[in-house]
Amino acid sequence: MISMSLGVDFVGYREYFVKEKNFPDPKATSIALAGYRLNVRVFDRLSMLPAIDDGGFAGSLVVAAAGNESARPDYTITTAPPAAGKRFFSVAALDRSLTVANFSNDDVDIAAPGVGILSVGIDGGVRPDDSISMAAPHIAGVATLYADAMIKVDRFNAAAFESRLRSSAKPATLIDEEVVRCHRTLTSSTWT
Repeated sequence: MISMSLGVDFVGYREYFVKEKNFPDPKATSIALAGYRLNVRVFDRLSMLPAIDDGGFAGSLVVAAAGNESARPDYTITTAPPAAGKRFFSVAALDRSLTVANFSNDDVDIAAPGVGILSVGIDGGVRPDDSISMAAPHIAGVATLYADAMIKVDRFNAAAFESRLRSSAKPATLIDEEVVRCHRTLTSSTWT
């Protein structure tokens, strides 16, 4: 299981060329777009490693944070690289009501809690954090437990494993109220 929480900041890259290098906007946009395109190609290629049956990455699942660039309800952004890689398992963030978080990007494979998650702060201590980077490890953890259960009964197959994960996910709008109550009970310390 590989959990990846990083992104490609096209807007920031373009702004760097405009503000720091004094490039005209069309040139800065063109260079940033070329860099973005190259990153997408690299991550597409990397996303194919788990499909290679050479024993190195075969059977691995890469869970990737989809990005924090949306601003619901004003606009949403599609899954950003690297989570947009062809074979990566992209993750969105859910808020306390199990609704997609306002900052979470769209077109994802699955979602998990990503708002008010307790995390270690840069200066030490624990603080609540809101980001896709808080949601992706939830999925990686559940996927790891599921893979472990399959391995214990000698039924692990990478394709079946990924298919089962995808098919077992439920749209947030279809989550039963009982599941929501259980979730809140189990994670109540997360939300304080």
